[in-house]
Amino acid sequence: MRRSFKLRYLYYLFVFEIKDYFYNFYVTTVSLHILCKYLQNLLIYLQNYHIQIYEWVTSGP
Repeated sequence: MRRSFKLRYLYYLFVFEIKDYFYNFYVTTVSLHILCKYLQNLLIYLQNYHIQIYEWVTSGP
């Protein structure tokens, strides 16, 4: 009786640890993905902005 309870406790602990680990992994992956998308958009914006400034400077008076 006592031993089966101990085994069940260990099993639940293991399952919850695994769940927690996968949840953290998922959250980290999603946040990294969002960050990469944000940086990509920022780079595109800066490139367009740089082109506009370059055209404005080179167009002259």
